[in-house]
Amino acid sequence: MALQKHILHILSWVLKLDGFVLEQIISPGPENRLSYDGSLNNLILGCLVEAKDSTFSISRAVRAVFRRKFGYGSNELLNRLATTLLRQMDEANLVGAVRADLVDAVIYMYALTGKAMPKQFKKLLLPSTLEALVRDAYNSGRENEDSYDLAIRWGIVAEDIQMDESVREEILSSVVRAYTRQEEYGKVNELLEKFDKRDYRSRFFLRGFRLGKEGRWQEAIPHLNQATKERRYYDSAVNQLGIAYFRTGNIAKVEVLLKNNAKSVQKSAFLLDLRAQLYTAENDFSAAERDIQTLARLPEDQGRSRKRQAIILAKRDRDYGAAVRILTDVIDSEKGRAIPLRFLRGLLAAKGGDRATATADADYVRANARKSGDDQSLRILARLHVAERNSKDALAMIGKFRIEHVPDRFLRADALRLKSEDPRVGLVERERARAEAQEIVGRATTYSDLDFATDD
Repeated sequence: MALQKHILHILSWVLKLDGFVLEQIISPGPENRLSYDGSLNNLILGCLVEAKDSTFSISRAVRAVFRRKFGYGSNELLNRLATTLLRQMDEANLVGAVRADLVDAVIYMYALTGKAMPKQFKKLLLPSTLEALVRDAYNSGRENEDSYDLAIRWGIVAEDIQMDESVREEILSSVVRAYTRQEEYGKVNELLEKFDKRDYRSRFFLRGFRLGKEGRWQEAIPHLNQATKERRYYDSAVNQLGIAYFRTGNIAKVEVLLKNNAKSVQKSAFLLDLRAQLYTAENDFSAAERDIQTLARLPEDQGRSRKRQAIILAKRDRDYGAAVRILTDVIDSEKGRAIPLRFLRGLLAAKGGDRATATADADYVRANARKSGDDQSLRILARLHVAERNSKDALAMIGKFRIEHVPDRFLRADALRLKSEDPRVGLVERERARAEAQEIVGRATTYSDLDFATDD
């Protein structure tokens, strides 16, 4: 079992690897030769590893799941990889026969270890290798946000390499998204100006994505609508458009959007998550749970299904303790991005009156979420004040929000209801608070603020 894990760790670091090189890294020795051969054969038979000619690669679906569960492996194993690859490279240079798969593996090794790559390797860098590396780094950012730095550092190289323009667009799109995740909006704008000049079709989705991350969901909608027409990053565009409709309170449009994309829903983690959210908003919990079960079977689930389960427990059963425990398990297993999960857990803990968890998550979000962290932490604390029936401090917190979203209307309405019931408040002011709460709820429909907990 340990030997199989070593093999999977090594193959999860590279696109593919020659069998001889893999064997050199593992160094099984004569006494473990049969065990090594058996382990590798079992991985191939189990479809965890794919064999082609003399090279091996980890299954694409398995790569993401394996990394989430077991991480990147030990430094000792990584050092053995680096030593073996560089030795193989030196030997290949001596005979003047350097294979492309060896170059790719060495390039991945430099990216993985964070070391500067020598100029001679940059000259050998294939656009397809760079595209795969940057895409993999960006996708890994969900579990390890440092990977966004890697996607940016390597992706920018695309500006200096001769390549097909569609490949360059793909690489730089990952860079834009990584910058957006890091809330480096000035750098996003610089790149998007280049996208406009080059007439890249991905610019519509990326601009909508960026506006959404800033909380400017209404402004994002036209760009995301155009992105669905361009069919560039289509599933992601539909998902972000659905989130925009939720955040602006237009749930009827989410329903239409999902009906128009019914064929895509079952195979897309984005769209299944969105439909489960819609069913939960409409209190159709059985339908939501069916989608959650399907979502949990997809490699791209990344904690989404467990998050939806937690929301259902909170909304349907008012079991905030159980919901918090589910999210704690997801956070501890490092499935999904930590900041949105900590925000949601803090919100649910606050609703349940769990001050210790709520304040700890609010502190974490404020410290780690860059520009958006202040508003998110204030939302948790405002919800905690409501749970503790402290309308004065809740309303003071709400007044500090930079941008008010639809869920904030429910929060404000709950705080105003408390104020209207507080005998310490004057009768006229209490009546004004009651009328304002009623007006807000009427404007925001009868949904719960939990129905707008989207996975951005």
